[in-house]
Amino acid sequence: MVPDDRVLELKKILNKQGVKYDDEATYSEVANELVDFYAMLAEWEDEEQQLKDRLKESPKGFALSGEGRNCPLCRDYITEDMWYDKWGQKCMTCQKALDKKIVPGYCFDDYKNEKHITDRTMKLQLGVRAAVIRKLVRQGKLKARVVPGSGVLVFLKKENPNITGVIEADRQTSKGC
Repeated sequence: MVPDDRVLELKKILNKQGVKYDDEATYSEVANELVDFYAMLAEWEDEEQQLKDRLKESPKGFALSGEGRNCPLCRDYITEDMWYDKWGQKCMTCQKALDKKIVPGYCFDDYKNEKHITDRTMKLQLGVRAAVIRKLVRQGKLKARVVPGSGVLVFLKKENPNITGVIEADRQTSKGC
């Protein structure tokens, strides 16, 4: 339980931000949820530090239990072993694609999609249908790298510098038909 004086302090901060709740119990509940959230973040940070420490002993990387995590590239749910190296965690399928130099390592820690984007991310964030993506690849308007075993298409921004322009041009020509 968060002490009452800390709940009052949180209430003042929230009120300054324009966040107001109807009763004191809600402020107390929010304070306790924040404490739990930060405890979870600290636990994750500790776990990540342990992996980085282990990486010093095995600089080429190591396998570990996936424990229900998701691969940062293909977004698949990892139920078995995963690989951890200087690029972070990934499923074994994507690790093989990295080993074969199909995808560069930076794709695994490019969370903001500044250097690459996958077909799955294009569908979710840009609203592009899978059929349209495949058509643009077939027509040579987009260059894709295919992750064998998962079928994920990876588009490197340096190979597709105007990816959004290509998609928008296709939308415009599709509207005209």
